[in-house]
Amino acid sequence: MIRGLLLDLSPSADRRAVELWIKTIGGIVERVGLRWSPRIHVIGPPSELRAELTTRYAMEFDRFRDPYSPHNRPVLTAVIEAGIGRKRTLAREVMSIRGPLFKVYNVDVPDLQEFLYDREISPTMLLEVDELRGRIDPLEPVSELNYDISWLRTLYASIDLEGEVGRPSTPVSSITLLLDGEEFTLDGNEEHVIRSFSDEISRRDPDVLVIERGDLLLPHLYHRAMIKGLAINLSRGSDDQRPSMNSYRLRGRLHIDPSRSLVYSHTGLTGVLEVARTCKIPIQEAARYSIGQCMTSLQYYAAYRSKTLIPWKPEATLYMRCDEITLADRGGLSCADNMGVFWNAAEIDFQSLYPLLMVRHNISGETINCECCKDRGSRIPELNYHVCRRKRGVSSEAIAYALERRLSYKSLYRSTGDVTYKLRSDALKWILVSAFGYLGFKKAKFGSRRAHFAVCALARDSLLKAVRVAEDDGFEVLYGIVDAIWVRRDGASSEDYEALTRRISEVTGLPTSLEGVYRWIAFLPSRSGHPRPARGRYFGRFVGGGLKYRGIMTRRSDVPNIVRRLQGELLNVLAEAESPNEMKEALRRCREVERRYEALIISGGVPYEDLLITKSITRPLRSYVVRPPHVRAALMMERRGMRVGDEVTYLVSGGDQYLAVPHPFNNGPPFSIGYYLRLIRLAASEVLLPLESALDDRLIRCGTNIT
Repeated sequence: MIRGLLLDLSPSADRRAVELWIKTIGGIVERVGLRWSPRIHVIGPPSELRAELTTRYAMEFDRFRDPYSPHNRPVLTAVIEAGIGRKRTLAREVMSIRGPLFKVYNVDVPDLQEFLYDREISPTMLLEVDELRGRIDPLEPVSELNYDISWLRTLYASIDLEGEVGRPSTPVSSITLLLDGEEFTLDGNEEHVIRSFSDEISRRDPDVLVIERGDLLLPHLYHRAMIKGLAINLSRGSDDQRPSMNSYRLRGRLHIDPSRSLVYSHTGLTGVLEVARTCKIPIQEAARYSIGQCMTSLQYYAAYRSKTLIPWKPEATLYMRCDEITLADRGGLSCADNMGVFWNAAEIDFQSLYPLLMVRHNISGETINCECCKDRGSRIPELNYHVCRRKRGVSSEAIAYALERRLSYKSLYRSTGDVTYKLRSDALKWILVSAFGYLGFKKAKFGSRRAHFAVCALARDSLLKAVRVAEDDGFEVLYGIVDAIWVRRDGASSEDYEALTRRISEVTGLPTSLEGVYRWIAFLPSRSGHPRPARGRYFGRFVGGGLKYRGIMTRRSDVPNIVRRLQGELLNVLAEAESPNEMKEALRRCREVERRYEALIISGGVPYEDLLITKSITRPLRSYVVRPPHVRAALMMERRGMRVGDEVTYLVSGGDQYLAVPHPFNNGPPFSIGYYLRLIRLAASEVLLPLESALDDRLIRCGTNIT
């Protein structure tokens, strides 16, 4: 009997058991093996199922819920005794016997995730494991919010090479480690560096390795160790890593590559652990999964709990009439007629609007226009759709759990100020953001276009009600987009805006919050020169201090640091303005800041690291008909024998050249002064021109009693 916290899980060597890595209360990591077999389900004529399958495979009959039928159906459950990782093989064998008669389900559920669903456990949970009896008993509820992660010891490593990564001949020059606040560097000859790294991991025994670009650098490290005749092991136990496509996992010890993890980049290890725990995904997978994959795991778990069959291929129709699409496909409501600078305005947001609508109205692919509720289902405004009243939709049930946890974390953060709760809440926000979009994804197992359109219609109705409430109370609606409105009224105080927020909540029945009262806010024009403001492009300063900005260059991931620094400095200068006259003076100072940055570019006084541009490679390089700069830089990397990953970082040099990094620069990296001057001027104009035009055209509206 072992009691401890679940760190990792992996298939056993014979793939007939799951190995759990448990960190005991005494701080020792123990490996426990439990015999377990994954399952798939088969539907077909009962006589054919018995005749063809029960004599070939270990099977048992049961009844499961068909997501697209009001009735439970008899199902043959196939136990995959051949071991973990054999689902697709067995499914293809079954389909090859009498394919047209049989349908197979639950094939795509990853085996280790199915194990977590089956045993109702999650990573980092406190468990009691009886290896002899094959039992696991959770010692804390799945819904626990105040779970402890302080027992995890994390080592951060930076691996430096003497040349380009991706070339097998490039030696390892040094490795810098940080653990428990102590930083030290391993250097010397390559053999000493690699051996010392492996020894330090064994001696210090961390639970987590965080290595920037680790999925690329660890294979290189192992290759260099093999060349040097060194036997190294970064995992726990006698066996080593679990390499797979574009990733490098360890056994009994977690490896996280920050460059491959959206959740980690925004919320750190705290967020990754929350996603793993909530979505029931092994931690190393949670760190690498896309947001859509995490959302899918939540849906699979909800379906597994309710004994709902998970289709191998999406079964909802993708075809709609043109007149229906014309009526339904209108997206979210926006009202963006005001452009310019406005003083004493407020922003009122709906909280988690789309996920909440999906939960409240039971929106899922299989609940829209169901067969069982044609005459008594809930109706969708504007559209001639109905929603099932008899059964809970898989998508709505899945996100209800994540939504409840996120709202609880937000409440805990407001009451305690503990940043851990905010990080966990933000991690779940990314999952919930994907829930709505995933409804319309053509490969979603529990999605459909009609479900996607239904949520949009409900959101439009909610925002329109909010607009009417504001106008009835004498407020001017300046701007609105999807789940938020910006309003103002002469002489309005913060208390007036708070009262309006409460009234909108009462009328719509949805939670709203006052995001803040702005000293001033600027709504920006479209980059194409259209006379109306662009959706989602604005910036402003709150009354209590602080800036909010959306849709400008500094928010983009593919602009160089010099642009972020410039726009950040400009916004900070503008934030000092307390009145229109002070705004004029701030704009004058901003132009001086712009000229200072131009002088830095012309003089070459900018570190080349601040000029680097990083962009994603979204398809094979040779498939680009028009080759943008980042593709040309990636092709240059290929010609030099370097491995091209999902992203490429490059510098714009003279003569229409794009130099990929790393690059063997001579006498410093050359860069195009003209290109970066144009970029600086564009970044400055994006922020300053709309304000200057507003001042000239008297488009500034001032409120009074700003509090």
